[in-house]
Amino acid sequence: MVDEHRSAAEVKDQVSTRAESLCGLANSFLWKYVRTKV
Repeated sequence: MVDEHRSAAEVKDQVSTRAESLCGLANSFLWKYVRTKV
């Protein structure tokens, strides 16, 4: 039997990690775009 509370925490961790990596990706892309325009 799976512990719901623990799995929920794990999912939350995964989501926050994915969000952070997505933000980093968007930031680097944005900086590259800005540098090519300036």
